[in-house]
Amino acid sequence: MQTNIAMKDFSAVIPAELQVQSTWLMHRDKRPVDFTGLYNKPYSDKSIWMRMNSALALAERKGLAVGISLTEDGLKVCDDHYVYCFDLDGFLCGSDDDDGVATFVNKVGSYAEISPSGTGSKIFVAVAAKPRKDMQIVFSPSKFAKTNPEARKYQNRCIEVFSQKRFLAVTGQSYTTPPLPLKLISADEFDALIDYLDHWACSEGGSGVKARSAAPKPLNASGFTEWNGHYGKLTEACLKAVLGRIKHVDEQSWSDACNALARAYGESGRGYFIQWSKDGYGQGAYQDFDEGVVNARYDRALREVTGKAGFGCKYLCEQAGFNTSQLQWEKTVEDFGSGSLFETLGISNEMVLQRQLFPEQGMLSELDSVDVHPKQITKIREARGDVRNGQIYAAQAAGQFLCVHSDKSWLMWSQADQRWARCNKSEHIQFGKQVAQAMLERSAKDFMGDAKRLNEIARIQDQHKLNAMIDMAATEPSVAVDSMVEFDADPNLLGVRNGVIDLRSSKLLAPTPEQRITKQCNVEFNEEALCPLWERFMLQCFKGDATMVDYMQRAMGYTLSGFVGEEVMHFWFGNGRNGKSVAINVFSRILGDYVHVASTELITSNDGKSKDTMFAALRGARLVMLNETKAGQRLDDSAIKLLVGREPIAARGLYGRQFSFLPTAKLYVRGNHKPIVQDTSAGMWRRMRLVPFTNNVPEDEVDPNLETKLWAERAGILNWMLRGYAEYQERELKPPQAIVQAGKSYQHESDLLNEWLEDNTDQSDPSICTPIGLVYMDYTQWAKEQGLKIMSKKALTQRLQDHGVSAGRTSSSRFYEGLKLLNVSLAARALS
Repeated sequence: MQTNIAMKDFSAVIPAELQVQSTWLMHRDKRPVDFTGLYNKPYSDKSIWMRMNSALALAERKGLAVGISLTEDGLKVCDDHYVYCFDLDGFLCGSDDDDGVATFVNKVGSYAEISPSGTGSKIFVAVAAKPRKDMQIVFSPSKFAKTNPEARKYQNRCIEVFSQKRFLAVTGQSYTTPPLPLKLISADEFDALIDYLDHWACSEGGSGVKARSAAPKPLNASGFTEWNGHYGKLTEACLKAVLGRIKHVDEQSWSDACNALARAYGESGRGYFIQWSKDGYGQGAYQDFDEGVVNARYDRALREVTGKAGFGCKYLCEQAGFNTSQLQWEKTVEDFGSGSLFETLGISNEMVLQRQLFPEQGMLSELDSVDVHPKQITKIREARGDVRNGQIYAAQAAGQFLCVHSDKSWLMWSQADQRWARCNKSEHIQFGKQVAQAMLERSAKDFMGDAKRLNEIARIQDQHKLNAMIDMAATEPSVAVDSMVEFDADPNLLGVRNGVIDLRSSKLLAPTPEQRITKQCNVEFNEEALCPLWERFMLQCFKGDATMVDYMQRAMGYTLSGFVGEEVMHFWFGNGRNGKSVAINVFSRILGDYVHVASTELITSNDGKSKDTMFAALRGARLVMLNETKAGQRLDDSAIKLLVGREPIAARGLYGRQFSFLPTAKLYVRGNHKPIVQDTSAGMWRRMRLVPFTNNVPEDEVDPNLETKLWAERAGILNWMLRGYAEYQERELKPPQAIVQAGKSYQHESDLLNEWLEDNTDQSDPSICTPIGLVYMDYTQWAKEQGLKIMSKKALTQRLQDHGVSAGRTSSSRFYEGLKLLNVSLAARALS
């Protein structure tokens, strides 16, 4: 297995065209495995594909290596270019390389790296040609191998060319210094390289280029059993037939077959391996066959066989092109017995207490790091049943699954999307099935005959035992999370499709589970992207007012963050065809998961009904968008102050418990009708930012495709907003004169007391004095008819003073000076 290197080193070496691919995977001994590292999987299984950084991080934790799948149809990197790989085995040994290797690497001029074995290299190129069948360029017997014992296996040298239907182990150990980029070449240039290799091979006595033959068709053997026998034993005749179809001169096939025979047959498989290595059971003699080398390799396989999951006879059958059901298998008491498979194997939960279960993960060493008093460690080691099973699940699930206790839900780390996502398809239960199955399979091989504990371990796959294991795992610190408040909590981080942006530096970070991010913008970060059309569009929206565009850039950049220190709500106002709908649509579409579209009921009066469930949906949002307010709607002043403030917001999920979270969202309202603001205090108007879209595009000049064109610049618009956030950090969000003036006009329009004064009073005669009680009764009656919140008598006096009406008093009465009631209400008449 290759030696893992640091993620930052990988990123500095691997070409960018390969780094961005989503078909990276983990492998053990050149066999792809699933995310648990326990099961072998085909390279074409999309469930094991992930981004490079995720593969590296997970492989480091699991002690595995990484590679990239070329997929069934090839790996397209750009335009019509596909990844091709020249695989040179037996041409290297330490710092020495065979004649002609360096010359060929220089001729190709593309990224090359040392292979996992250290005795070869791979050269990657991007070819403007659809994938082709594998090719071999066969060379003469190697003099280099004779003088370099580590390369002895490759004395019959060949260079293979791959472009599809396999995966490539990737080491990140560049053959050249510095590493070369991935070179894009034409189909003709590629053919010229093949001709060069053909000439090179033939000039040294080799046979040159030949296409690799297709896999042989399965034989129609008879007398088969029903068991497929992953670790079972084929009968001698069938085993020889299978080995006779597997190339004994291919390094990877030779090594894999060795492991499979050791695992399935133990010491009794040595003779088969020696004979197959010698002549391939009829395929032809292997020149310079060395039985000492073969025995040494088989000894190594026997030493490693108990330490890893791996190949068995089923794998050999697959490599040879046989269907396992068409072959004869040895049927022994160990394998079948007289009863069920569990009875025969005597699988016991006792295996959980030993290092034989998940040995490479070191389960007992996991306990040593648990925050438990030392005297309790022994009790935990001796524990069996649901508690211990839960600990095993939690250790395997760490970094992959989390249980959120506030709403009793599970999240999984999505390798495809590079973020945490809800287990909408019960993936945590499916993972539990895999853990349970792994417990059985690992125990089956190493522990047999304990009939007393048969039923206990067999029940691990029963539904109630499986659920109990998962329930216990949910209490482990590595899996348990109190609430969703712990996610998307860093105000400086912004998820995007290809990573995480640190807003403080506008730099792209590699996504990790520890960042606890569930949301992403609907755009990939590209620091070189521009948006000239968007910039012209914004100027048009505000009739060329650069101060308004500057403000919008800072405001939208500020919205990217999770900070709410400005405590403002933006209201985008203007009649039709002014650009506000196009602007907000593009803006919100870019922010993607960070957007919550809310009903206007969130900020308008609703007869005192609780808004806790509406508040719950705002957790983690950066932009809350409210569309098209209706004429005459009145704002819920207390709700707005809460939502744009900095204090924790109490909320409740639809069926969950109450929780609180710190606000991160900025409110944006758009519409043609301005809602009525009842709270006319300075604090309320400080929170209101009316943004007037003053332009009006003639109908015959409207571009129906403008939004689509702007969306094409989304990466550039994101950069525009990131620059806006940098400007915001320097200059904050001080509004330009146009917004200040629009706010004053809005404040005057919203002054409902002014409406009562104009309709119900006369202030032309300064000598008139009207009793305060009479005026208050008239105001109260009017406010009730309007459905408004009634001010106290003291508050009314203060508001009237703002309108130039003073209060006076005598020894027997209090009155308003210069204010006459025009239409005294019935209630006021009764008072008088």
